[in-house]
Parts: sequence; C-alpha cells; structure tokens
Amino acid sequence: MEIVQTFDNSVLNFLNSIQNGFFDWLFKISTYLGDNGYLWFGIAFILLCFKKTRGLGVTIILSMGLSFLCSNVIIKNLVRRARPFIKNKEIQLIINAPYGYSFPSAHSSSSFAAATSIFAKNKKSGMAAYFVASMITLSRSYLHVHYPTDIICGAVIGVLCGVFGTSIFKKLEKLYLNDKENKVGNT
Repeated sequence: MEIVQTFDNSVLNFLNSIQNGFFDWLFKISTYLGDNGYLWFGIAFILLCFKKTRGLGVTIILSMGLSFLCSNVIIKNLVRRARPFIKNKEIQLIINAPYGYSFPSAHSSSSFAAATSIFAKNKKSGMAAYFVASMITLSRSYLHVHYPTDIICGAVIGVLCGVFGTSIFKKLEKLYLNDKENKVGNT
C-alpha cells in the first residue's frame, strides 16, 4: 500500500506543479461533463431516439448501470478510501467538494464504460469517446478529488463493464431476433 500511496502522491504533486488558469478552466469543464454521467446519458438518450442507433443507446445505459453497481455500490463501500483533499488539508479545491469515497473513480468508470460501448459499435466515434473519457478522468486527479490509482482502476472497471454490457446486449438482441424469427416461421 505504501508504494501505491507514494505513486499517487508523486503524480498529484506533479499535477499541482503544472496548475495554471488554462488547465483549471479545461479540467473544470471536463469534470463537469462527467458529473452524474450526464454527458453519456445525454448521448444515450439521443441514440435512443433513432431506430438505427437505439441498440447502442441501450448498451451505453446498460454498461453505465453495471459501472455504477460495481464502482459506487460495491467497491467504494468496501474500500472506503478517503479523497486526497480530505487526507491533505492543505489542498485548496477549485470545484465544490464531492461527497463519498475516492476509490474507484465513478467518473472514470462510467466514462470508460460508455466509451467502450461506443467503440465496440463504431471505432472512429469510440476513439473520440475515449478521448473525452480520458479528459474527464484526468480532470479528477488534476482537481485533487481522486488519486491517480482511483482513476486508473475506475477506467479499468469501466472498460470491463463496457465489454460486459456490450456482450449482454448482443446476447439479448440475438435471443430477441431468434424469438422473432421463430414466431414468423410458426405462422
């Protein structure tokens, strides 16, 4: 655990050393995009409005739901890691202090779950989604509300939830299509 904490502190110290007005602005916007998954749910909602993209919208929501369950409900409550600004009272936050535990980063988990779902359907859009997810994720450590290992583990959990959510949707879609074909064949 000491090695992890040393790594986390050295990265946070580096991020602290590069703070400036532009990065403050950029990472505040980035972190707000990830708040409560609004950006990703917004994208999913738009996708749900069109028959051609409806499946991807459902997949994003499913993957983010799995991410929420794993990160927020299970792991955060098992690990109970305090956030960096709570451990180090010298940290001056430039955003409102988030509540809850630090490990893993739910912003990272939900963002990478959504990005992975998008990537599975469309590589080009998925790369753009991964870029946005990375900016959201990096913002969490830059703003000192998560340790780097929180965001790394959150991203890994998100990718796994995205892969799993995509797989579940494909299996359900296949079952539905097979069931629909069987009904048409029996008439």
